[in-house]
Amino acid sequence: MFITASPTKTMNRTTPPAKSLPVFPDETKMLIRRLQAMTPAEIRTAMDLSDKLTATVTEDIRNLRFDKDGLSSIHAFDGLQYKRLDYKSLDTAAREYLSGHLRILSGLYGILRPEDAVYPYRLDFAMKFLDLYHFWGDKIAGQLVGRPVLDLSSGEFSKAIAPYIPESEYHHVTFQVTKNGKRRSAATAAKMMRGRLIRYLAQNAITQPADVCYFTADGFVFDMAASTNRHFIFVQPEQSADK
Repeated sequence: MFITASPTKTMNRTTPPAKSLPVFPDETKMLIRRLQAMTPAEIRTAMDLSDKLTATVTEDIRNLRFDKDGLSSIHAFDGLQYKRLDYKSLDTAAREYLSGHLRILSGLYGILRPEDAVYPYRLDFAMKFLDLYHFWGDKIAGQLVGRPVLDLSSGEFSKAIAPYIPESEYHHVTFQVTKNGKRRSAATAAKMMRGRLIRYLAQNAITQPADVCYFTADGFVFDMAASTNRHFIFVQPEQSADK
């Protein structure tokens, strides 16, 4: 089973050494050249950044390279999902599991293994100045053949792989909260729960998507009635007002 996850905009700048290079050198170098040809003003407009963030992103773009001197990707990404995964606290067996099963989707690198080298960057599929869905086509999904895929990425990144994976092999997860008797998706809770779920999969060496139904955390439980054999729905019941 492959587990796919989204990257994060926030990144650590110091990590353990990377151990491998991403699998798409030519494509990544092409995108780096395209980004490095942009002026700060073009970067600001294209990425809709503040003046302060424009300076940081521009500097990061100037420093982009494709080599093993970069950051270890699993340590570099630093959003809620990765904080809840808490990779540093996992034992060797769980880390080895993630090395073989976890793949991080990326607008710049295409797809990353946990210890592939990355440099700080900001490039999302949602950015309109580059049609990254067209640029990557079926290449990313081509790295996920031969096993069922449990997609834990956000909708933006799912669109880069879902159209190219056989329906029978593609599985995804939704986390819903209950408020005023109605269920709804909650972005922050979903990010945290994806990290918790990846940790659970690693610690239990799960190899079949259907086995995610045994996962529970923070009040979220599997809803068998609402789920299908390819779409797994977890629901958090209504929280009392005093919590």
